[in-house]
Amino acid sequence: MRFTKQLFWLLFITCFLESCSNNSEVKSTTTSETEKVFTQRTADSLALLKATANFQDYYFEPSVSTLTGTLRVELYYGPPNFGETPETDAKEYSYILYPEKVINVIQTSESSYFNVTTKDITKFQLAPMEQVSLKPFVDKRITVTGQFYGSHTGYHHTDVLMAVSKAEKQ
Repeated sequence: MRFTKQLFWLLFITCFLESCSNNSEVKSTTTSETEKVFTQRTADSLALLKATANFQDYYFEPSVSTLTGTLRVELYYGPPNFGETPETDAKEYSYILYPEKVINVIQTSESSYFNVTTKDITKFQLAPMEQVSLKPFVDKRITVTGQFYGSHTGYHHTDVLMAVSKAEKQ
């Protein structure tokens, strides 16, 4: 709804200014410069509105979230130095979901110390619960259901993770 209102007002202002600029008596050198600035700002505003329309807000545990994306397996380095000495560090493979939309995960009053509002998330680590197997879904588009929580150990490779209770192929 908010996006629709913003788009309406942006289009309204654009049309109004366009009709004013078509009046030959009003045109001048400064108007031409103003039009250039306005056109650029309008383009920037539209780009921003388009980008923010692709965001989705979710909440940390105890809220349950469901979203769709592409599952990948990525290599991360573990102990003893977590990537500072790759030749001696343990190699850890983690399930990473690339959601269809950029997401924000919002802190709630019930959230723990580690659950800090995180914005512009383009990927996050999945932690499957015992009954969930993600292996058959690697490199596929899937929908996962679970609870978000914040990173708090060296084995957490993204700022936000999801404890997955359900996964299904799309």
